[in-house]
Amino acid sequence: MLHMNRLGLIFAAASAALAFSAPTAHAQTERRFGFVIAFPASVGFEWQAADRLAVRFDGTYRHSSVESSSTPTPFPLPGLPSVIRVPVFEIRSSTSNTGAELGVSMLFDLHRSDDLRLYIAPRVAVLISKTEIETTITGLTPGDLAALTVPANRDTTSSTPTGGVAIGASHKLTPRLRIFGEAGVNYSRGDLEGIALNDITQTSFGLRSGVGAVILF
Repeated sequence: MLHMNRLGLIFAAASAALAFSAPTAHAQTERRFGFVIAFPASVGFEWQAADRLAVRFDGTYRHSSVESSSTPTPFPLPGLPSVIRVPVFEIRSSTSNTGAELGVSMLFDLHRSDDLRLYIAPRVAVLISKTEIETTITGLTPGDLAALTVPANRDTTSSTPTGGVAIGASHKLTPRLRIFGEAGVNYSRGDLEGIALNDITQTSFGLRSGVGAVILF
């Protein structure tokens, strides 16, 4: 009997503990992680680190290529017999550009009201890009090709740090979906590598804006 009473007391105490901890457990189930999809083309991950602070990691990728060709028109050379002709040849150029940007933002809440949130978001990032230029010539003999000066094949790379700040607003539509919009400024400065005999520094300053959604899980 004493054993049964002890079991009853333990069961009652456990039930009471679960009842009192239920609100706390429910509060802890608030979704603090989310997958971010933003426009223009950006994806990332967001973590609600504290009540009024979130950390967002984002990344973008782009690739573009341009193909061009030209056929120089033969022209008479002064002082040379007319029997000497400049051969017809074709110059083809292929330019490929690949770039990726990785960034992190800190979202500090300025105001919260129900499901609406206003925040300020400083951001730092690095932009890595590579450009490849390839030139080919057809229609010339090796001797003619050796006497012709053409742009050489070239690879250039750059690693540019960027920084900025934006003001944003977000609204939770459902427990699993939040939308946001941001507008601010962005600054970058970096060196362009891979160009012989030239030291090139790129500097840019402009506006930055975007809209997107956070899928919470």
